[in-house]
Amino acid sequence: SAFYSIAESVRADGQDIPENPIVARGADTPEGAVQAIFDAVDDLDLEALIAALNPNETEALQRYAPMFIDDAQSSLDKLDANIAFSDTKFTVTGSGDRRTVSVDGFKMHFTGNDQDITVESKGGCVVVDVGDTKTDSCAGGSSIDSTISALGLDDNEDVQALIKTVRDAFSDLQPVGLTVQKVDGKWYLSPIGTEFDAMLTVMAALDKGELTDIIDGIKKVVDSVSTEGIFSGTTETSTSAGGDGTTSDGFEACYQESGYSAFASCIATGLDDGSIDPSSVPPYFRFADCGVGEQYFSGDVYTMSDDDFIAFATAAAPCFQQHVTDGSVSQFELPYELSRPDCLEGKNWYNVSDSDYNDRVFECAT
Repeated sequence: SAFYSIAESVRADGQDIPENPIVARGADTPEGAVQAIFDAVDDLDLEALIAALNPNETEALQRYAPMFIDDAQSSLDKLDANIAFSDTKFTVTGSGDRRTVSVDGFKMHFTGNDQDITVESKGGCVVVDVGDTKTDSCAGGSSIDSTISALGLDDNEDVQALIKTVRDAFSDLQPVGLTVQKVDGKWYLSPIGTEFDAMLTVMAALDKGELTDIIDGIKKVVDSVSTEGIFSGTTETSTSAGGDGTTSDGFEACYQESGYSAFASCIATGLDDGSIDPSSVPPYFRFADCGVGEQYFSGDVYTMSDDDFIAFATAAAPCFQQHVTDGSVSQFELPYELSRPDCLEGKNWYNVSDSDYNDRVFECAT
């Protein structure tokens, strides 16, 4: 519902919702889903690119894309550019309807605007060839060491200690790939899933002790380098602040808490002392009295059976509707299960990829 809300907010007054959305076109294999993205970029085909994305995540984009796709494609067609991919190699891991695809290698040739560029990725290295200049990411030693040397910090023991601490902490970091999901028998790239899986992979590589060591190491470097105006806090920084001085930073910081209880307590404290902008907090976290935050925090709400989901939504919606009535939240901010559970036709709509069904839900709820 968040993406549909965004789409509605940018739809011009009087502009009809397209009757015919872009039809999702999946692949027969997980690696085929990623190859489809390469092929779409190769052809500069925007519609093919959007069609290859997971409809469970990007249905709103596929539904509204016909409003802009022709103009966008026309702009691409006018570019003096040609992209050609070859030698793509993939490794697939995982099981079930959700897999991870690692891109082990590819070669890209770009021509346009009087430029001729070749990019080749293999064996964990990237070689970029631009005319007479060739750059190899694996040549010339560590880029971190080179940067430290250029800054004249080779002999700073605290800097060297921090580099070792970070390297040791991430030594068990697993390769980050692209997440694909099987929907109605076909495989699609999941952009949101890829982002979250990458974040979880990084988090999994760190234990509490390693994170503490990194923070302590950064503090020591700050103290030893102590560059005026950078670490002293004397320079002004821009924040996403509201007119009353509240920001969304406090809410984002709450995600560092472990467990829902600490997370909810952090939000409640921030809302009470004014350090968190209420509009930055989703309603299901903002209104603790409605008692559903933990289900969204854990992700349980997205995997409930139809019966459990409808029971959950039917029980929770009246509390949120009361907040709509008293003006503390707008109907627009609520996901459909908390605003119009009667429109869901007895289903957990997060798990339905039928475009006709989603059209009916959208039309009913709006």
